[in-house]
Amino acid sequence: MRTYQPMLSDMPKGFSHTPPSRPWGINFGGGIDSTTVILECMSRGYTPDWILFADTGSERPETLKHVYEMNEYIKSSESKWPEITIVRWIRKDGTFESLHDNCLRTGHLPSKAYGFSGCTSKWKIQPMDKWRKANGFQEGAFAVGYNASEARRIKTACQRGDDPNFTAWYPLVAWGITREECENIVKIYEFNVIKSSCFMCPNMRKSEWIALKEDHPDLFEI
Repeated sequence: MRTYQPMLSDMPKGFSHTPPSRPWGINFGGGIDSTTVILECMSRGYTPDWILFADTGSERPETLKHVYEMNEYIKSSESKWPEITIVRWIRKDGTFESLHDNCLRTGHLPSKAYGFSGCTSKWKIQPMDKWRKANGFQEGAFAVGYNASEARRIKTACQRGDDPNFTAWYPLVAWGITREECENIVKIYEFNVIKSSCFMCPNMRKSEWIALKEDHPDLFEI
């Protein structure tokens, strides 16, 4: 039973229960919500033109393992879905620098520690935008894994301000799928998914830092 069903008046312009335009793709973050987006879109018969995962170079090993497992699941399914494409932020000199290496080199914490989201923009959004344009996708829509429990976050965020040719689509909100339901759906498919974030993200909880120290002491020491 749905525990939350957003009202249409709560939704930003362009709200839709189906992909609002073609072509369209999925911004896959490797966490529970975006995993649910893939599983639900597949079960409902909505086939994306692309699936992108932006690797900061500082992802937790469990997240990278899950991305691989999701890709294997997609390839083994009877659907004609594209595989997950992994993109990275490449500097002007053609080299890649992970987020944590950048922090060590510059002597700064990730931008989220200062109340900004520059790390998300540079290591996540920019490489996905670059890939789409390089592969002929100049306009369309992309699915974002916000769940219905956090619908308030997207009330005015449907149309991307930095690229008016793309519309952000929030299928979990449209379908009324809450965080709790996302967790249940992922369990049904027997995927072991942790919260997706960089291993040194300032927004991590104390319990997550403790788990990092126990499971990956090498990363904790960085």
